[in-house]
Amino acid sequence: MTIELLYFAGCPSYETLLPRLRQVLDQERIDEEIELRQVDSPEQAESERFLGSPTLRVDGRDVDPGAEARDDFGLKCRLYRTEVGLEETPPDEWIVAALRGQAPSQPRDGAVAPEEALNAIGIASDSFAKVRVAGLPEGDRKLHRAILERLAGGERPDAKWLIDRGAATEVVGRLAAADLIALDADGGVALAYPLSAHPSRHHVELDDGRQLWACCAIDALGIPAMVGVAGTVVAQTPGGEGEVRVQVGPTGEPIADPAEAVVLAGVAGDGTTACCACPFINFFGSEATASAYQAQHPELTAALLPITNAATAGRRLFGDLLADRPA
Repeated sequence: MTIELLYFAGCPSYETLLPRLRQVLDQERIDEEIELRQVDSPEQAESERFLGSPTLRVDGRDVDPGAEARDDFGLKCRLYRTEVGLEETPPDEWIVAALRGQAPSQPRDGAVAPEEALNAIGIASDSFAKVRVAGLPEGDRKLHRAILERLAGGERPDAKWLIDRGAATEVVGRLAAADLIALDADGGVALAYPLSAHPSRHHVELDDGRQLWACCAIDALGIPAMVGVAGTVVAQTPGGEGEVRVQVGPTGEPIADPAEAVVLAGVAGDGTTACCACPFINFFGSEATASAYQAQHPELTAALLPITNAATAGRRLFGDLLADRPA
């Protein structure tokens, strides 16, 4: 029997799984070495059919019963769809079944969860504050917050504003490299997720009168949670069939018009979120029009979300970015 644990350096889920795996082996009275295999590059991830860290295989077969149908290989954190929801490591019963040469039951079918859709298109399902912001130096975090607050106030952080704030070029560059902001050709801020400095397909009309623009559909639905003010998203569909309006608050159920509207969340390519995901995360008037658009664009990896789930995804991503804002 061969037991392989594939991971990338620094993966906390791998470090959680390893001692648990050893405990399961002891309980099953299996005296086999665990082969630890570090994956270091996208090319290696492709050749190893690596679905993310951690990946556990017994005799060459992934312990996840749904793994064989997937081909989304890459250097990323892995989530497992289980009976109780998405987990960062495979459940013990899957591991035991694989060790015993049995096939675990497939997870129950159900609606696409927000976390599932985000991970399917390569966006970590935890908040930006937790995943992308928390690890930055304090000065970087302060500048990022100031940029968000200016955009949330309806003003663009242009190059002069950055200079007046004493924002060092290297700090601005680090925020861009972390895929937290993007810059215009003149050196000003073009966007800081979820906010765009320029008009986009996704307009957010807040109840306090502010008129904001979002980078994509999920971003638009997350803005009210981020600023703590309800509003209406007014979005133009890429398919050209018209307009979708969604009343959405910091909490509660969104109300869409038309009621059958959906969000198609897609990704194409390996660049920044603004380049490869935002243009392909859009509202559609119905599931039929979204599916037709997806069929016309086979280059997309995409997931279909009900408006309620898309709003949950937006709140999860951006709701705590300005969590300590003044009352």
